[in-house]
Amino acid sequence: DVLWEDLSVHKHWRVDPALGVPGLGFILPEIREKLGEAARRATERFSQVLDGPDVSINYGQYLLMTLSQAVDRMNKMPSAAQIAVVVAAHVQRLCLEAEGLLTYLKVVRPRLSGSAHYGHDVLPVLGAFVQDPTTAQTFCKLGLPVWLLQRVTIKLKVWKIVCPEPLPFAWSREPCNPPILHDTS
Repeated sequence: DVLWEDLSVHKHWRVDPALGVPGLGFILPEIREKLGEAARRATERFSQVLDGPDVSINYGQYLLMTLSQAVDRMNKMPSAAQIAVVVAAHVQRLCLEAEGLLTYLKVVRPRLSGSAHYGHDVLPVLGAFVQDPTTAQTFCKLGLPVWLLQRVTIKLKVWKIVCPEPLPFAWSREPCNPPILHDTS
């Protein structure tokens, strides 16, 4: 649950009077402990697939190294409130990204190399909006949620019309950088 917590300066950060420097502190100990445990679990789960000179594996190793550094930074370096919350949120994002890459390596990539159709076994992931019918067909075959964006024509069967909703206020509108790498083989 801590990975989905909407961290805030007023609720999750406190000045540390033992430091002797006004305005510096840490994320609350219970939050740091939970985030550290989530990072340990993500590292442990990902280490089970670390074998071979695969681009995704190399990216995963880089991801785990960055996660380890972010957890160390969160636990050992006192910060101003906004910086501490940003670092803790970075730990959250890295843990979630590691889990996403693990899902790709353990579930999606094997599905990609096989010929079975997984349209009825849809993964509980975010999915994608695409404009290319071939990409939509591939996503559907893999069991990934997909929405094909296309112009309305008389040949198109419309099941339901929905209105787009804006992103929640706390979500970033910036794309992930570096982006998650995809299988190029």
